[in-house]
Amino acid sequence: MRSITFSSCGDSSVLQIVESKTAEPTADQALVKVALAGVNFIDVYHRRGQYPLSLPSGIGLEGIGEIVSLGKASGDFKVGDRVFWTSALGSYAQFVNVSIDQLTLIDSKITQSDEQLLPLLLQGMTAHYLVNSSYAVTDNDLALVTAAAGGVGQILVQ
Repeated sequence: MRSITFSSCGDSSVLQIVESKTAEPTADQALVKVALAGVNFIDVYHRRGQYPLSLPSGIGLEGIGEIVSLGKASGDFKVGDRVFWTSALGSYAQFVNVSIDQLTLIDSKITQSDEQLLPLLLQGMTAHYLVNSSYAVTDNDLALVTAAAGGVGQILVQ
């Protein structure tokens, strides 16, 4: 399988595409074929070393894909399930092993494409948190979004 890794911190030039054997899932993991990986600013922090990781490391935390193999503790998941995750380091890859407790099943009634759903994961949850938990915005409030160009900002202004 191919994945994106880095062995030293720095700008985007430290990222490398590597070929490696696809690891089997442990008892509490699912092997997921990645359809889309989320690209978030935390990935830049990891790459720069601002949020240190043990190197060499994979990169990327979130994605959407299909389960292709399960460990023994599969829970309610089965091979073929369409799932998403927000916390599996190494998600910039063709396959990633994700802890079962980090996976969320995408209900078959949800017909939106992966491209439509992916921005709603970390970026959507962040926007939701900002206007509900951080401060409960009401119809009577005036809010200034200073960066409507990024993913969170685009969701907030909607």
